[in-house]
Amino acid sequence: MQNNAIMQRVLQLSDVWSQEVKDHPDVRTFIMMGANLVEYKTIKGFVMFQVSAEKNLPDTFLLHQQPFEDNGATYATGLLQHLHQYFQQFNQDSKLVAEYGSKIAWENPYQEKTAVTHAEFVQALSGLAAVLQINGKNSVLVVTLFPEQVSDFDKLVEWMSLLAATKIPPTIRFLLYDNTEAELYKGLVKNNPAARYIKPDLDIPGAMNQILEEAKAQKTSQEEIDIIQFQQYLVKLNEAATYSSEHDLLFYKEQCCNITRRHRWLQQEAIVYFFLHNFYAQHHKAKAIENIDKAIQLADEAVHKGLATTNQEQFHYRIAKGNLYYFDKKLSEAATVYKSALALDRTDANPMMLAGLYQMLASCQRRTESHKATTDTLVAGWELLSGMPEEELKENAMAMFYGRDMLEWNDPELKKHEPFMNRLWGNNWLHKIRNSHVYQEYTGATDN
Repeated sequence: MQNNAIMQRVLQLSDVWSQEVKDHPDVRTFIMMGANLVEYKTIKGFVMFQVSAEKNLPDTFLLHQQPFEDNGATYATGLLQHLHQYFQQFNQDSKLVAEYGSKIAWENPYQEKTAVTHAEFVQALSGLAAVLQINGKNSVLVVTLFPEQVSDFDKLVEWMSLLAATKIPPTIRFLLYDNTEAELYKGLVKNNPAARYIKPDLDIPGAMNQILEEAKAQKTSQEEIDIIQFQQYLVKLNEAATYSSEHDLLFYKEQCCNITRRHRWLQQEAIVYFFLHNFYAQHHKAKAIENIDKAIQLADEAVHKGLATTNQEQFHYRIAKGNLYYFDKKLSEAATVYKSALALDRTDANPMMLAGLYQMLASCQRRTESHKATTDTLVAGWELLSGMPEEELKENAMAMFYGRDMLEWNDPELKKHEPFMNRLWGNNWLHKIRNSHVYQEYTGATDN
């Protein structure tokens, strides 16, 4: 397992953590930084490894991924309630108790409260550390707060900053995650000497290449070798895009396409052109359109020739092209592309994806077409959403934004769905979404 390149990065993070806490013993809040989703998953993998029985650090890690909703006080309350339930279940499992050596006699001291302060949150965790016999010398309790969903990033940063500023005992450290571009906690670190960024060099492309190289060595047929070689070139192409080298990008594009054309791998070649479209999207719209058109043509050909098992790429690439026009404020062109996507075979299409398409189309139509055309589009999308299980809709932010678009369009045909929306999200859902950081970004992207 330790020979796996990704696992090597996880173990590397263990070494980084050990060195950081040794060099900075007074830091109570560390923030690990990652550049993308793969690096985030690697960092989360490090925490999960330290939670497991195979852990190689003396510290006791807890991983919390619960959504950050409403405000920090209710977020902290939910975390403590989750811990309380976990240890209750732990104590009822005779096997776990036998492995640990005894039951864990900790209960949430604020079980009856609907909101807890930062100090109360820390005090409750301090009590847990004492029960776990963590003394702060040989080990600490590392509370990892990685909320998978965030309703308001401004409130999240504010609450985490106040938490880091709270008097945190030597038995506890907090671990947060930040994106290298977003730098959400830049101010937190600047204003708090007991907080510090950890910026590991994970070299994920190198890890992926190592894994592929090892896999390639096990293959015997030329086609299998070419499949892996293509993946290696694709990693290099993506890497070239991240450091903005058009020369390298085009070199690896040719290497990829030499292989795909040899085997007539239409879908794989389409991916190459999709990556090129991503590269050009910010600074050369004409080239971006040219490359996404090539991806669409290849994906369509793969479907028509029966080489593709699904038509998801047909949707995906058309959505990408429509978005290029949309964010360039060419709304009529965007609407035409979105309509072409909605005209595809929907047999295996995801309802949420289709609803998103209707949402983008309606956003174009409300500026370029009739009131009725926009209303009809919103109704068609809502029919898809409302057919989904209510429990899924309750937790889905996109569905809530869709509901917002419907009600603000001010059409009787749409307003009649408001009672159902209130049942899903509560009577104040529209006010809440309008005041969220996510909403500000959303409206900034679609209402200009």
